[in-house]
Amino acid sequence: MKKLFIVFISCCLLGHGGAALAQDAGTQDYQGQIFPAQKDYQPMFRQMFPEFTGRFTPTVEEARRADALSRAYLQSYDGPSAYYKNNIPRILESLDGYGRQYFGFVDQEGNRVIWINYFLNDPEEKFDGWRDDIMLVLDGGYRYFNVKVNLTTGECYGLRINGVA
Repeated sequence: MKKLFIVFISCCLLGHGGAALAQDAGTQDYQGQIFPAQKDYQPMFRQMFPEFTGRFTPTVEEARRADALSRAYLQSYDGPSAYYKNNIPRILESLDGYGRQYFGFVDQEGNRVIWINYFLNDPEEKFDGWRDDIMLVLDGGYRYFNVKVNLTTGECYGLRINGVA
């Protein structure tokens, strides 16, 4: 199996302070962490999400609603990508086994959008620190994906499933 290149972007590496603590948003079925707006990833987020104009800290209820909307979106996905269509059933089979990171944004229209970063909790992989810092992974296939959920409209978009090297 090809080795995954895992990058943890921490506030220290970015040169930003970040006393704000993430909040647990897990359930009995899955693990999840809400990242507060004060956790400053602005330089990276400006590049990744130019459509967003600000941040907010999602509530536990908003994170769980976003997760439910994301699940429904995946179950009904009918996009053009054959790669995605082939991998979504694998994701849905083990969706409760994915950890989640929730980041709240405000878009140019003032909509509240949560970006959910999913990763499969694999016993062979050690993800120490995922509750404290954003986790970005290159490759890894269906084990790593993310989606944007617009809480204002209830729509999901921007699905990205990692590729395989």
